[in-house]
Amino acid sequence: MVLPLKHNRLCQSFAKRADSLLRLFGVSDRIPVATHARSHRQWMSDGGDARFRFEYELDESDVVFDVGGYRGDWAAEIHEKFGCQIHVFEPVPEYCQLIKDRFAGLANVDVHDFGLAGQDEEISLCISDDSTSQFISASETTSCKLRSVQDFLREQQIDRVALLKLNIEGGEYDLLGSLIASDLITKFANLQVQFHWFVPDSRNRMREIQNALQRTHVSTYQYPYVWENWSRAA
Repeated sequence: MVLPLKHNRLCQSFAKRADSLLRLFGVSDRIPVATHARSHRQWMSDGGDARFRFEYELDESDVVFDVGGYRGDWAAEIHEKFGCQIHVFEPVPEYCQLIKDRFAGLANVDVHDFGLAGQDEEISLCISDDSTSQFISASETTSCKLRSVQDFLREQQIDRVALLKLNIEGGEYDLLGSLIASDLITKFANLQVQFHWFVPDSRNRMREIQNALQRTHVSTYQYPYVWENWSRAA
């Protein structure tokens, strides 16, 4: 998800100060927010979104999932570059309608008003623009639908997803855990994932998922708590 410039600068400033303070006390390697700060600096230095997030070998026959569509920026870039069949998942009604309006008339972009998870459920999300999450506090909330990824794949008769982009503000741990446990993870050729540091026990949960992914996928780049990609092993 591409953050607004002002938001990006505020996050970078906070992360930089936090990282410096934690390094001073010698605990930065154990604090997720400090890991995020270092990763983000390295990500930007290495080329960031422009270098990594759209560099795939895709064509019009490929299926792509954008889970956590927000305003549809990433999906629009992928569609313009490759013309893939794209499924965008956005459970927040306001954002979902923006995406539907944006892609109106495009037969190969399907916009879904629900998120994906290990099972069907309804959750309450705290609304905070591109940081909307069930793991933060905010004055505005909304009830959102999540659908079982296993049921969705079966109903849509999808056997292979060329690229899954996953940015769902903490929900990634449950969704990836479910895909791994059910062995559905093998249906995904590429996994572009943003893990989030503010989820309880995030470091251990992230490492458990990364270790499990090594059985089926290979890491092609990894910037912890920023972005990483896993490609299906041959």
